[in-house]
Amino acid sequence: MYVQHFRQLYFQNDCSYIYQMIKVLVTAATPFEWHLASQLLPTYVATNNPTLQVQFCTTGVGMLATTYSLMHLLHLHKPQIVIQIGIAGAFSREIPLGTVTAVQSDIVGDMGVWEQEQWRTIFSLNLAQPNEPPFTNGQLVNTWLHPLNVLSLPVVDSVSVNQITTQLPQIQAFRQQLNVQLESMEGAALHYVCLQQQVPFIQMRSISNYVGERNKSNWRLQQSIENVNLSLVKWIQYMQQYPPNLL
Repeated sequence: MYVQHFRQLYFQNDCSYIYQMIKVLVTAATPFEWHLASQLLPTYVATNNPTLQVQFCTTGVGMLATTYSLMHLLHLHKPQIVIQIGIAGAFSREIPLGTVTAVQSDIVGDMGVWEQEQWRTIFSLNLAQPNEPPFTNGQLVNTWLHPLNVLSLPVVDSVSVNQITTQLPQIQAFRQQLNVQLESMEGAALHYVCLQQQVPFIQMRSISNYVGERNKSNWRLQQSIENVNLSLVKWIQYMQQYPPNLL
């Protein structure tokens, strides 16, 4: 899947203090979620001395496909930074549709059990320790977010699921017990793999809908994809001029 949808671009910079090319891997569940940025970047980024190598890859939908694809891509291309872009559902209607966010922490939301109308995680079941790496208090926290959130995007916490949440009891449990603002299907895989492999990363998500809303006429799918792609272009432009001190 990732071999079918692959694009590699080289961007350049005239800054003399750049001594090595920074490999940036941009991933998304589908090619539609990164296609616009791959078309815009050659126009918006200057060309002189090569400093950025940006690769666009499709990992597939869901945590299983994403985990396998990321492990393969990290081994094959050895990027210094991984970016995952995509859309997400928001639990709070206080977050406007189309807002682009940066995910601080993620968690697997359907790895546990419903018991007596309560959601119990593998940590509350004592099947895993909440602070056993790469977890921190049961969450997959991005320790590189501060230096990589160069656009000062709103910072949120997210939950990843294999089945999109539509039932009110589960929505309430995620809001109250997990205290998350977003839901996606791939974010936790990114956090888990990159934390384990010690590769800096950032997850950018644009809000396409509110969790539980299945009337897609109320979604802002195209706007959200455009917004997160434009944010990615701005991120690359910034990194071209001010590469982070974390490599």
